[in-house]
Amino acid sequence: MIEVTAGDVLDGEKLLDLLGCRRDPLPGESFNDACARLKKAGPRPSYRLYVVRDGDVVFYVGQSQNVINRLWDHLGEGCWARVQGKSNLGRLIKFNLPASRVWQIELLTVEDCQDYGETYGDVSRAEQLLIDYHSPYLNVKGNRASSGLLPECYKTPWVRR
Repeated sequence: MIEVTAGDVLDGEKLLDLLGCRRDPLPGESFNDACARLKKAGPRPSYRLYVVRDGDVVFYVGQSQNVINRLWDHLGEGCWARVQGKSNLGRLIKFNLPASRVWQIELLTVEDCQDYGETYGDVSRAEQLLIDYHSPYLNVKGNRASSGLLPECYKTPWVRR
């Protein structure tokens, strides 16, 4: 299992390692079963924010009480997915496989976001500071700078070009 510290950047392979789904699955255990079994050991509760990117291209900034569960929800695998289905982020990740396996997921605490402005200890304020700074393509709410149009090199499951 890998150690995760504040501000770590996880690529797809490291995230799978963190979840325990890439190495040492139990005999006969599927990917989803391994992840379900081991995701409880995800990041410490202080990780409340995440940035999904491919190098300098930032797709999404989000916040959650449980970042790992929220990422699973985006992929259509979590408990909310039964109601909502995959998010645009989840569809983008799955549509760009296998290339998306090396995209990075940066895990942050509210304190990590002080470099972007005063957070006053508030996770929503920290998320907005990250959105203002990165202008992620898939964040619509509170994102004044993004056109939502992804660079041509990314395949999209929706028409936004």
